[in-house]
Amino acid sequence: MKRLWVVMDSAGPDARGKSLRKDSAGREVMKKVRVSLILAALTLFLPGGLLAQQKPLTVGYAALVAEMSPLWNAYEAKLFQRYGALVDMVYLQSGSLAAQAVVSGNVPIVSITGIPVVQAALAGAPLVMVAGTINAFPMSIVSRASASLRI
Repeated sequence: MKRLWVVMDSAGPDARGKSLRKDSAGREVMKKVRVSLILAALTLFLPGGLLAQQKPLTVGYAALVAEMSPLWNAYEAKLFQRYGALVDMVYLQSGSLAAQAVVSGNVPIVSITGIPVVQAALAGAPLVMVAGTINAFPMSIVSRASASLRI
């Protein structure tokens, strides 16, 4: 004759005949799973007003040249949005104007060359250049070959 067990609560035996109370490690795991699910549900269903409001980051650029293409490409490919950053791009007409915008606090980050940063720092502005998009001089001198010009 085959025994059939009906599990009615956690105190009774399971289908293999073992008592579920003896398996304390399994109950601890289930307790952790329940707590995790409750915390996840609370996090997902909180009203949006209780969560932190994210402000857009204004990023300025000072030239319409190829050196600014990494910034434009990331913006146009929506890489900032993909990683949860709200970014507004602002065109500033010159590097010195971009440096002034950073010093005044209107624009927190700009993508400019090193010359306006050095000029502003020499004038006493607290500017720091963190990184650059290129690591070599991108220009060349092209001229006609002549006997008077030897390098």
